[in-house]
Amino acid sequence: MPKSNSADDHSHLKIREVRGEDGVEQCLSRNNALHFHSMYNGLYYLQSKTGIIYETYCDMTTDGGGWTLVASVHENNLRGRCTVGDRWTSQQGNMDVVPEGDGNWVNKVTFGNAEGATGDDFKNPGYYDIQAQDMSVWHVPNQVLMENWKTSAIVRYHTNSKFFPLYGGNLYGLFQRFPLKYKGGLCKIDNGPSIPIVFDAGDAKYLREMYGPNTYAAASLLWSGSGQRISMTSHALSIPGKPQL
Repeated sequence: MPKSNSADDHSHLKIREVRGEDGVEQCLSRNNALHFHSMYNGLYYLQSKTGIIYETYCDMTTDGGGWTLVASVHENNLRGRCTVGDRWTSQQGNMDVVPEGDGNWVNKVTFGNAEGATGDDFKNPGYYDIQAQDMSVWHVPNQVLMENWKTSAIVRYHTNSKFFPLYGGNLYGLFQRFPLKYKGGLCKIDNGPSIPIVFDAGDAKYLREMYGPNTYAAASLLWSGSGQRISMTSHALSIPGKPQL
């Protein structure tokens, strides 16, 4: 397996939710409805609790299916960090006076489109609306076509411990508790939860090789691969995903 360059790939973040409320469509409910028909990985229209209809990618085959793509973190130029287009960090420049950046980990602003998620940042209403139990992450090279995401992913992994209800129910709730903020904490003191992961493609050794040292005291979304766990902290880390049937 070729070694990934972090400047030329992105991470798909998927969650698998608790059974939806009446009238709320999610990938899990679609999975249940399609159980005796043809289940496929691809685009589906879902509806939020407030009636917002949105299109996103559903993984209907990994570990029983029902995984909803809620976000994609994209990077195509490490020399252009914290510039226009870097919605998950800051489009205002790398400044101490804006330690929380654009704040998109803890707000309800949405952007991008699902099919183009390997070419730009992406966030949909499922990020804050779906009540989840577990999380799946795919590291996919830039510009890969949607129908090839799963087979082209450098590494794929998910949790199966149903941890999300303990930490806000989704990524939105998680980062309310463990905010991503420049110099916002110390790794040995302010660590969040450490969650076991299951690899669907790749392994822990290879995943560790994808990460470099953090010498800038920068807040990081995710540190996965130390052992075989997802660690989440206010200073470095995070991931979610699954439902209670």
